[in-house]
Amino acid sequence: MGRKPCGELSAPPLRNCILCDSVPDGILYRSNAKKSSYFVTRAPFHSHTELVRCPACGLVYSSQTGLPGKEYYKKMKDETYLREEKYRVRAFAEFWKTIERLNAVPGRILDVGAGAGFLLYQARMKGWKAEGVEPSEWARGIIAGREPEIRMYEDMFQIKSERVYDVISIMDVIEHMENPLVCMKKIRALIKDSGYLYLTTPNIMSLPARLLGKHWWSMIPAHIYYFSPRTLTSLLKQSGFSVIRIEISCVRGLPLDSWLDRILRFAGLSFELPEIDLPVTVNLRDQMGIYARPI
Repeated sequence: MGRKPCGELSAPPLRNCILCDSVPDGILYRSNAKKSSYFVTRAPFHSHTELVRCPACGLVYSSQTGLPGKEYYKKMKDETYLREEKYRVRAFAEFWKTIERLNAVPGRILDVGAGAGFLLYQARMKGWKAEGVEPSEWARGIIAGREPEIRMYEDMFQIKSERVYDVISIMDVIEHMENPLVCMKKIRALIKDSGYLYLTTPNIMSLPARLLGKHWWSMIPAHIYYFSPRTLTSLLKQSGFSVIRIEISCVRGLPLDSWLDRILRFAGLSFELPEIDLPVTVNLRDQMGIYARPI
């Protein structure tokens, strides 16, 4: 969501892979992230922390520890994100179509990384009991003011009940987690044995990622892990999930000026653009969406 500076990014010893505990055998991309370049939604292109690739399983991740975390997300604020609601919710259409086919009767849903609650509002309109996890105090305040009945948590580890959710969604969040394996094991403890997990994240084995390398637009300082279908499937299996469907593309909807702003920034240009209230849907085919069931 918003823009926040981070502290100086130093280069401590390489850390082992969370999936197979292998030791990286070298640097994939050296860090070029600056002190002022920690963003989330309006991220700086061509900027990333030091990245390594596991020689055993292929997982790509930041070698650095002590990266900006909960305190930075807690302070995030992004007013333009609210303007994009009517465009962003269009991307949820396929999710709801699939979920309503798999889980015909509305139940209890938890959205991890709920932002300003766009998915949760839709869930309530569809008859679901909606709850969310969102570290941003600003975003939780937006939800509380608009739908006070939605129960929100700052951190998923605040939820003490187990096996209570019919559906858990984690959209564009897992790549930001300090330890996705620990978090996904917590998710497994929260979801019913009959439940469904939906997760989206950038696909480092996509054609854009392979062609652009370190200049791929998803390589930003806020991303700590970069998954492929194989490494994400491995993570889910180790966390107690079985993948039932992988979508190697995710549609994004934004107003025209938001897309133009991204294109200009990717080219190294910056202009103040007027708001252009024209919806543009793009499929860059570099995201993956995964549906999974508890094992």
